[in-house]
Amino acid sequence: MKIELGKRYKTRYANLEVRIYSVDNGGHYPVHGAVFNPEKQIWLITSWSNCGENVQPQRDLVEVSLYDDFKMDDPVYVWNETSSVRYRRHFAGISKNGKPMAFYEGLTSWTSDTYFPTVWDYCEKA
Repeated sequence: MKIELGKRYKTRYANLEVRIYSVDNGGHYPVHGAVFNPEKQIWLITSWSNCGENVQPQRDLVEVSLYDDFKMDDPVYVWNETSSVRYRRHFAGISKNGKPMAFYEGLTSWTSDTYFPTVWDYCEKA
């Protein structure tokens, strides 16, 4: 992964909000930005390598997923690339490949004991 301006990032371990200011400075850590500290309510200035590594591993970067704002069991519409039909489901998380998952028909995490979530190409909040 190469860090780019305009994309959203967070810290790998604490999921802290990150702002990227520039990506073309010199040296081993050419990406400059800040990490939000929610306890102190301040932004901490820091820098990263081109691939998002920091001197402190807890500040390493990961890109924010389109589905980071989704919560388990949120009502969603899901569909696949090969079909224009959108189905009403409940959000079930993200697959290993970063694709959205949803529970079968009206099931939720509370009621889907014997059914595994289905992986979909696309998902949006209902």
